[in-house]
Amino acid sequence: MQTIDLECPVQAELMIHIINGQVVNSKKTNVRVIEFTTTSLKFITSLIFPVSENVVYKVTLNMFGRNIEVYGMILTSIKEDQSDKFFYEMNFKVN
Repeated sequence: MQTIDLECPVQAELMIHIINGQVVNSKKTNVRVIEFTTTSLKFITSLIFPVSENVVYKVTLNMFGRNIEVYGMILTSIKEDQSDKFFYEMNFKVN
């Protein structure tokens, strides 16, 4: 697994793409990506998202001058003490 070092968080858009096998049209929200690897990404937000293999998220971010879209499931959520920030890890879905 290779990690792309991000010197500062990268702004990205996150939306729910599929719930229980059904495509949905959810609103987009901004998140800050703090780590990007070949298998997952980690991001920070003040919003609460379901941690489930039944929910597939779509994240769009701009890296290296091009838009990148990735899909995956949030399998880890950690709330920062004394803050409204949540740290999430999204594992990429491979077709």
